[in-house]
Amino acid sequence: MRGTRVTVRTILGYLAHGETAATILADFPSLTEDDVRAVVAFAAASASEDLPAPTPAPHEVKVA
Repeated sequence: MRGTRVTVRTILGYLAHGETAATILADFPSLTEDDVRAVVAFAAASASEDLPAPTPAPHEVKVA
């Protein structure tokens, strides 16, 4: 995140593991709610680039 030592990857990792914005803000007091939303917006924009859609996993395969 601009102006902090917290990376987008770190915030996305927290979110991917089910952490809430409140937890992220508590762990990184230099961030704001707008910062967390900006990370999500960045990830959404990155995902919408011309990338092939993922192939769904077969039902019998469990994804961790």
